Amino acid sequence: MITVAKVFEDRAAATKATEELDSLHLPGLEVSLAESAEDSSSATRTGSSVGAVLGTGAGVLAGVGALALPGFGPILAAGWFATVLTAAGMGAATGGLIGALTAQGIGETEAGQYSERLRQGGTLVIVRAGDATQASNVESILGRHHPVAAAEATATGPRQS
Repeated sequence: MITVAKVFEDRAAATKATEELDSLHLPGLEVSLAESAEDSSSATRTGSSVGAVLGTGAGVLAGVGALALPGFGPILAAGWFATVLTAAGMGAATGGLIGALTAQGIGETEAGQYSERLRQGGTLVIVRAGDATQASNVESILGRHHPVAAAEATATGPRQS
């Protein structure tokens, strides 16, 4: 699997990107979202809307959950990455969000920058692709939806896991 991740300024841009990915019905593609959840009421509202986005089409939604991560605080995640974050939250040794991202093949510096962008209100789209061609297609699609510039989040291409 190859992991591709991009941070978007807001959920609307991330949603458009995930909808486009979903519309392609690419076999084996696994899409997830993560964002900060500042309080439980907004986490519930956010969870419902993120679930609606990822629950359409090919059924990429594996789970939606709000949880507290060590060193980060409350976060909302949907899709396969929600399971990864839940496991990361169970042990402080994993490093919370940064540890969960690096375990998926994202570089530590990049993972730290993604974490900071999420704290500032960004939305992370993280995708597992089956091969390099699929990862390249994912990169192109996500890029069309204007992720945060590389200088702000070091969004540098697909990672092999």
